[in-house]
Amino acid sequence: MLIMLLWLFVTVIMVFSVVIADVKHRVDHVASLGLHELQLEGESFQGRFAIIIPFSRFDAKRLLSDIETKWTAHTPCNFSKGYGSFIDLVFYFHTNILNDQDAHFVKDVRAIIHRHESLRYCFPSIRFVNALLKPEEDEYPVGASRMFFKLVRTIGMRERLISAATAITGKTNRPTDSWEAQEQHHAMAPVHRIFFYMEPDVTPCRRNWLDRVYEEALVARGGWWMKGSILRDGRAEAGEYVFAEHLNGNALYRVDGEFARFVARVEAEFDRDVDGRMYLHSYDVALDLVRRNRSLVEWGEFADTAAKFQFTDLIQNWYRTPANATTICAVSHDTYLVHGREVFL
Repeated sequence: MLIMLLWLFVTVIMVFSVVIADVKHRVDHVASLGLHELQLEGESFQGRFAIIIPFSRFDAKRLLSDIETKWTAHTPCNFSKGYGSFIDLVFYFHTNILNDQDAHFVKDVRAIIHRHESLRYCFPSIRFVNALLKPEEDEYPVGASRMFFKLVRTIGMRERLISAATAITGKTNRPTDSWEAQEQHHAMAPVHRIFFYMEPDVTPCRRNWLDRVYEEALVARGGWWMKGSILRDGRAEAGEYVFAEHLNGNALYRVDGEFARFVARVEAEFDRDVDGRMYLHSYDVALDLVRRNRSLVEWGEFADTAAKFQFTDLIQNWYRTPANATTICAVSHDTYLVHGREVFL
């Protein structure tokens, strides 16, 4: 009898061990899968994802330095997830990057990325895009906003052209690195309908920040348009600003036709604010204040679109307040990036 009980006990333990091993194998397998291999609910992710870096000639030197130092201080991605195959790193230049005085940037940034294994694996696809701003459009501080408006306008236009081309031919044309103004080129470019807009003064503060940005873009439910940070510098007087609650422009964007049309309305209002008294020449302030202005946007429309603008701790905006990104991320475990002119590691 004792032998039978012992045999039964050993059998139960063996079966239990096999079940636990099988569960662990499945968990490990799922954990090792890239997000793109999982069945996700909600958003249908069409086109490629992009990290878009808007910059000017005056930002180039600092940008190169930060990529070599700050971007490598925290490894951008987990190589095993393989997200890099779905992401374009886009350098979005204010005029023409092929000008003699600027062309060296292409060679320099490629050399930096090739030199560092973490960057080379995380960013296998690099593109260079020209905003081709005219001199009268490129004045400080309005030039940065002109770049944003042109980007969204071009993506919205290209998406319509590609959709039309697909309906007629059943396929899209080959990709190109050019976002030139001529309409015949729009249908040839990849659609970056969902992207992270990352100005040169954004500092990564935690490893796998690229993975986290990509995952946030994919798992977000519903028809969101913008996900970013409120002003987080902790200064009480900041709450007195009329634009205090706006989402900073360093954010995730999802450009559908409705959002492109809304941004076009914002751009029209922005153009009327010649002296910058209303919107401070800032596209992100304009995005917020226009939708809150009841003479421009009726309450029904505001209520219907309010949830499309979402706050997140993924990035924190510290604007012009000196801040230690390492300390910020040590306190906020959901934060991977910090924006601000005076942010340091």
